[in-house]
Amino acid sequence: MNVSKNFILEEFVDKGTFEKFGDKSLWFINPDLINIYQKLRDRFGSVTINNWSFGGNRHWSGLRTYHSPYYSMYSQHSFGNAGDGIFKNITAEEARQDIKKHEAEWIALGVGAIEENVSWLHIDTRNIFSNRIKFFKP
Repeated sequence: MNVSKNFILEEFVDKGTFEKFGDKSLWFINPDLINIYQKLRDRFGSVTINNWSFGGNRHWSGLRTYHSPYYSMYSQHSFGNAGDGIFKNITAEEARQDIKKHEAEWIALGVGAIEENVSWLHIDTRNIFSNRIKFFKP
């Protein structure tokens, strides 16, 4: 199921969730997250979240249910508010630096927090009650 110009739903959910709910899996994903990842793709080129539906090994970089080995009850992934993206043409750090330079633009889309010091771009839509993105370390 296409959820934006360049993304299908399967890129945001794990295989088990998609097999159980099909297109209704969209119920579990924050629509702002889809819009944010589409903008990331438009701006920086190819970005991979989950690729299991294409034969890849990424299953848990979007929604994380209790079936995931990375599950944490209060993680933004568990609420369908987070994605961990890997870019083809730039590093996650280059993307983070560009987002910092254009912070207001990303806040307007719903970005709440970004993880630093990791090789992927964790971006989530948590409520931060601020006009600044929360940058945090693992």
